[in-house]
Amino acid sequence: MQLGFKVQGSDIAESANVLKLKSIGAKVAIGHRAENVGEATVLVHSSAVNSENPEYKEAVEKGIPVMRRASMLADIMKLKKGIAIAGTHGKTTTTSIITTLMKEAGKDPTYIIGGIVHNLGGHAHVGQGDYIVAEADESDGSFLMLNPVASVITNIDDDHIDHYGSREGLVLAFNQFANQIPFYGVCALNIHDEKLRSLKEQMKRPYVTFGIEETPEKVDYKAESVEHHEKGVDFDFVVKGENKGRFKLAVPGRHNVLNTLGALAIAVEIGLDVEDLRAGLSKYEGVGRRFQKVYSENNFEVIDDYAHHPTEIFETIKTAKESRKEKEVLVIFEPHRYTRTKTCWQEFLHCFNLADQVLIAPIYPANEQPIAGINSESLSNDINKLHPNLTQTFSDWDEVKNYIKEKKDTNAILLALGAGSVGRKVKEIVGNC
Repeated sequence: MQLGFKVQGSDIAESANVLKLKSIGAKVAIGHRAENVGEATVLVHSSAVNSENPEYKEAVEKGIPVMRRASMLADIMKLKKGIAIAGTHGKTTTTSIITTLMKEAGKDPTYIIGGIVHNLGGHAHVGQGDYIVAEADESDGSFLMLNPVASVITNIDDDHIDHYGSREGLVLAFNQFANQIPFYGVCALNIHDEKLRSLKEQMKRPYVTFGIEETPEKVDYKAESVEHHEKGVDFDFVVKGENKGRFKLAVPGRHNVLNTLGALAIAVEIGLDVEDLRAGLSKYEGVGRRFQKVYSENNFEVIDDYAHHPTEIFETIKTAKESRKEKEVLVIFEPHRYTRTKTCWQEFLHCFNLADQVLIAPIYPANEQPIAGINSESLSNDINKLHPNLTQTFSDWDEVKNYIKEKKDTNAILLALGAGSVGRKVKEIVGNC
């Protein structure tokens, strides 16, 4: 829209992103229907939309070009110098931090981010600067359409195996992505990730590494003397052996320190001044649905987080434990997709270990068909065999409403975890408490 195009679209429900788009002039319908296509000349769809979608079918019937989101992003990225952030976890946070650092350094980047960034007041912007910063979605392999001049890979975990066919296929795709930068570019790699350490040995293009404290091997960018507290994390930023002093991050968690290091590494590599980066990081306020406090009264607080993969869930619960040491940690978890639940079943059995109580919602299908034997009741039963009485399931959100009412006068932190509807529903419940 900032470039002069008319934009319309649809989503399954109202959200912060939908409201933001409407506020700047986009026409957004709630629900997918053929008539929504209207007079559109191009249809762009995300990886969550397949060829059975009524709007997709209508576009094909009308002969309207149909493009994947990444294909459109690749075209837009050709207009600027691209910085792309890939990885199973941490893409949105890392992208938002790089964007904040560049904006505060006066570079006015164009950016496309998968969540509302509090200090930016949105998730997308057409800047006047030379760079475009965007997430690179690996879920359907579409990130291989991108050819950035710089990139970050935060980690590689077992997710979307159904698309790649095997773990080896997944790693090969990331290898290809890492080597798509030009000879004058750079790729930043998380040295703590075993798959990325192996990938590093196969790099044919320039790369740098980043890590925290005691790293498996020497790194280019490091966080030392890390201190965790309720409001975030403080650390010394070390650049190729030289300590650049204390940096302050206003969101908690070790995983967010790693995300920040990836962002700082790229920022230094493209020539930003370290003092500007220190000042810029102090302006970062986090992203919606990333350890976002949505309710607080007396000693009870509710945190909304996008975590839906076992690794993300474990790190989010760990962050709650480390930053709220005296509080009971309660979890409401909504599994996302039958295929992911099946693939990560064994990991789900152990990722809730640090929680005190866990309520598991029915699986959010995200357009998938049910898989026999893959359901929340079976998952809860298997978890409880290993960790007695840790979890229970529910089928009606009124049960969650009653649960929160019972707990709201206690010293506890409640985490709403999942990539589906859990965040919206819990916010509605606490909004009426």
